[in-house]
Amino acid sequence: MLTFGMGASLQALFARVGGGIFTKAADVGADLVGKVEAGIPEDDPRNPATIADNVGDNVGDVAGMGADLYESYYGSILATASLGAAAYLSLGDAALQFKAVVAPMLVAAIGTLLSIAGIFVVRARKGSSQKELMASLNRAVYFSSILIVIASWFLLRALQLPNSTGGVGSPSSPVCSRVF
Repeated sequence: MLTFGMGASLQALFARVGGGIFTKAADVGADLVGKVEAGIPEDDPRNPATIADNVGDNVGDVAGMGADLYESYYGSILATASLGAAAYLSLGDAALQFKAVVAPMLVAAIGTLLSIAGIFVVRARKGSSQKELMASLNRAVYFSSILIVIASWFLLRALQLPNSTGGVGSPSSPVCSRVF
């Protein structure tokens, strides 16, 4: 888990830096050619370097933001999995510890599938206003969110992780008495 987390961070770093290099090189090139040499504004259609500037910005944004999302997504999954392993370490129950490690990965997998399902809920007609478009996107987000809450509940019930009715998470359990 540690090496995968570090690998995700390293990959995100290189994608972010690489995207930034493309963006900066295109931006500086557009500025030099357009503003300094030709005396035309940076985003003027007569400046051919504007295309390179826009491509560089796109590469920087897509690579950089995508890398940040990738690192955050997998970082949060690995952090919760390691917390799950540590939470049940003192009990010595390997099966329970394994379930606590796998649970965040399964919730993330189900969340990804339900997010894809949410895409099909987005409906907008041609010429919709900004308000109508946002309402359609919000409907998809709410749909996916409600489904992931329901699916997570069923998933955790299927894994039979202890609950607050006398299980490991209750105040009278051995784990809580050691921690608190």
